[in-house]
Amino acid sequence: MLAETDNGGVEISANEISWNGGEPILAFPLPGEIEAPPSSAAARAEGLSATVDVEPLVNWEQCPAGADDNRWYCFFQYSNFGGRRLQWNHAHCTTGIRFSDYGFDNMTTGWVNTTKNAADVEMIVTVYDGWFTDTLWREQPWTKVSKVDPFHDNKASSFRACRK
Repeated sequence: MLAETDNGGVEISANEISWNGGEPILAFPLPGEIEAPPSSAAARAEGLSATVDVEPLVNWEQCPAGADDNRWYCFFQYSNFGGRRLQWNHAHCTTGIRFSDYGFDNMTTGWVNTTKNAADVEMIVTVYDGWFTDTLWREQPWTKVSKVDPFHDNKASSFRACRK
């Protein structure tokens, strides 16, 4: 894996790249594996406050669902949560995110949203084909889809994650 990518990503473990100090994180399957392993301690720590334990309370399909300030939403390259995993844990409502900035344009087949928690910090993730032009699907808090329908498969180009 690259120690640093063209667009500022930095290797934080043997199979993970992080941008902007921890968001997003792109995880790759290890050699011979079909899915990326759970987030490393380095990856989990990237999204935490200084006072929270870095062990996740739940790993839902390898998407971390830790303490209230460490809930993530993840996009998966292949069905059944396989292949690469691209994950975020902050809202991106006004600016939105382009998947092409992270080498993941038109590559999403499954997703997980673990953002429901006791503090009611929940996000609805809206995924688009194009730059916020055609809505493909909306992800409610604490939901997942192992394979999007064939019409929407591998068409995601951007998304917005807004607090509920």
